[in-house]
Amino acid sequence: VKTIISLSPSSTEIVASMNYSGALKGRTSADDYPMAVSGIPIVAGTKPDYEKITEMKPDVVVYDAALYNEQDVEKIKSLGFETYVIDANT
Repeated sequence: VKTIISLSPSSTEIVASMNYSGALKGRTSADDYPMAVSGIPIVAGTKPDYEKITEMKPDVVVYDAALYNEQDVEKIKSLGFETYVIDANT
């Protein structure tokens, strides 16, 4: 995995803590930790910017299951990129 889009603060923190911050190419507007992610482009506010995500062509889109409803998850998956869901049991 060379490029990652994170669609939740928790997944951003996990990716950054694993020294994958160089691979992190997109984050949500709520992601503010660690400070190193502040320069990474925002690709989601209340909802993901699907067009921006598609343009960035990530290897993986990571999201928190608690933040998105079934329709959002289907739309995320329909973009054609590998997805990885993080939940309380991950």
